[in-house]
Amino acid sequence: MSSTKNTRKKQLPEKMLANYQDMVHLISSGGSLQDLTDLACRYLDNPITIIDSSYKILAISYPAAEKIVEPEDTSFFGRAYKHSVDSRQMNKESLSFIKDSGRFQACATSHQPHLVSKDSLKKNGMDSPCSFIDCSVWINHVFAAAFSVGDLHRPFSDTDMTYCQLILDLFSIVLQKDASFVDQHGMLYEALMRDLIEGKNTDDFQIKLRLNILDRKLEDDLYIIVARQEHTSMKDAQPPVIEQNILRQFFPGCLSMIYHNSIVLLTSAARDGILGILQDEDFLTLLKTNNTKIGVSQVFHSPSAAKKYFQQAETAFSLGSSIYKDRYVYTYNMMAFYNLLQEASHAMNLQDLCHPVLQEMMMSESDYQHELLNTLYAWIIYDRDSEKIIEKLHISRSSLFHRINRVKELLGKDLDNGETIFELTLSFKLIEYYMHFINPDSFKWFNAQI
Repeated sequence: MSSTKNTRKKQLPEKMLANYQDMVHLISSGGSLQDLTDLACRYLDNPITIIDSSYKILAISYPAAEKIVEPEDTSFFGRAYKHSVDSRQMNKESLSFIKDSGRFQACATSHQPHLVSKDSLKKNGMDSPCSFIDCSVWINHVFAAAFSVGDLHRPFSDTDMTYCQLILDLFSIVLQKDASFVDQHGMLYEALMRDLIEGKNTDDFQIKLRLNILDRKLEDDLYIIVARQEHTSMKDAQPPVIEQNILRQFFPGCLSMIYHNSIVLLTSAARDGILGILQDEDFLTLLKTNNTKIGVSQVFHSPSAAKKYFQQAETAFSLGSSIYKDRYVYTYNMMAFYNLLQEASHAMNLQDLCHPVLQEMMMSESDYQHELLNTLYAWIIYDRDSEKIIEKLHISRSSLFHRINRVKELLGKDLDNGETIFELTLSFKLIEYYMHFINPDSFKWFNAQI
């Protein structure tokens, strides 16, 4: 194979071979990715841009400033291109051009350079001042970067495509040695997580590429988990006590980051698998020992939706840590109804939804009325399990049924009716929400922690 490659190289134009040898020498003498790009640009006499999977510009080179098109040209190599030279980031015009043309996706799925003509772009509604040769740089069979040349200064020659194919391996080598790329690769986990939970990246194809570079494969069932010290909001949270790597041991293959002093994890697990982890004794002991609680989102299936489910995990944490102070794990499924009440409270008085008899018991100053309300609450949440209710309330069986019969008289309804049970359950959820978030000091007698 090596002999075949060498034979082909001997058949290439002398100028191309000389440039190739210059590149090899440049790499051996410690030349940078930008140095290599400048050398390729001098040979091709056309602008070159190299971008990674997050659309960050790794290197950019052009023959001479006066050879670039006029500033009024807003396509990829016009004003947008000039902006990119200084900022090393795609601006809105150039980013839209790359995405809408499908060029980046084509690079990420092909090992061969390919020509993207100006006419073909125009047919697809893309206004471009030039054609492109687009190539892909691969590292260990993983797509790492897109290499693009535009025939802005001179038309492509018959050998330009061959030249691009020839030098791609050299770019792969120097990219692996490039300190900024290596450092960035180490930070890509956090960069990707931040982009996902802030909703800055909603392109599933591009997310998949970035995960591929990080050697991460997420399954279909995804969860966001937020962990921090109990009774703190994201705004005033203290630095986490638990280290990320310890928490990640329970969620193999997850992505994680520190975000506003919280540990945020994106993990994939089967639905029964995540429940097993959340109920694991070692996991719960770890949380308790480190005074840490977690909020867990509902299951979702696309990383591009991570922002919504990060907010769910945050909501589960904030509501759960206020209502269930003795617990360490709060799932959004547990807190969804309270979240609904939270949203509804902005538009209406929630007390209006509470059963009128229960409202009277709430507002009464009579200890007996309070006892009736607490007994009814236990009757509902323990599904009429008299033995358990007697144990929890520390009362006799006769006292229990005396109170329940009195409640039936006040309600004028049978407590075996499903519709009545739902109405009372809704009312108690409203009472719980009211006492925890609206007026915590008013109902200290209500035993919501039964």
